[in-house]
Amino acid sequence: MGLREGDLENVTLKNISIDEFEPKTGEVKDVIVVAFHVTEQPAGKDLYTFINNSRFNVRDVEVSPNPNEHGNYLVFVEFTREDEFLERLRELVRDIERVTGKLRWKATTHLTDEYFSLDNPEIEKYLITDPENYMTRKEFEQSQEPESTVDDGFAEAEDYSALEEFMSPSVAQKVEFSEGRMRIKHRGHSAELEVVGLGSDELLVDLGINESAVSNADYSQRLFDGMISPLKSVMIENYLVLFNPYNSEKMLVTKKCSL
Repeated sequence: MGLREGDLENVTLKNISIDEFEPKTGEVKDVIVVAFHVTEQPAGKDLYTFINNSRFNVRDVEVSPNPNEHGNYLVFVEFTREDEFLERLRELVRDIERVTGKLRWKATTHLTDEYFSLDNPEIEKYLITDPENYMTRKEFEQSQEPESTVDDGFAEAEDYSALEEFMSPSVAQKVEFSEGRMRIKHRGHSAELEVVGLGSDELLVDLGINESAVSNADYSQRLFDGMISPLKSVMIENYLVLFNPYNSEKMLVTKKCSL
């Protein structure tokens, strides 16, 4: 017997995931996997049958054999990655509502943790419909970041405002930047550092810096920390890394010239 109106009501969840799972019918750049969530495996099989027998031409439908960590079963539907994808998904959802009843459908994609209404244009910012533009979440996040301050001594950088902002909490009486170097003066003491880069933890990875290779601070470094307080520094290999213990979003990687 076929499904009747409302048969999957209260067992189908409103949240949908897009592009979070690997496809079976092609490469990830060419195929979008949509996952519907249901509370029971029989409901998943019924939804599978409904979609397979619907008027929509999808690439593949499959039910997860086991529940996820939340105890729900997933129904995977594969679509061709194309400009018309979102409208095709909206049409499929409207058809599914014949058996699930009206739901306030929300979707997330592999590019964000946020859920958006399927009718919210905001979701399109996190949806890739052109195979040539496909990217991973890490690649997407990197593309959204403002260009970091130029490495290699900042030879190409004339604007040191980001560095000045980073150093602004310090008690140092004078902090100057020029020609890729930072010069600090405080109460008769001075230090000169070569600026390597300003960024997040990933900067250390990019530079090949092993965080486990931290050296114990010597007298000159402890004196330097007093000059830049409340900022702190750690010596890692031949790099002196400055950070704000109260704001760990960014760190300044330098090489000491003189302390």
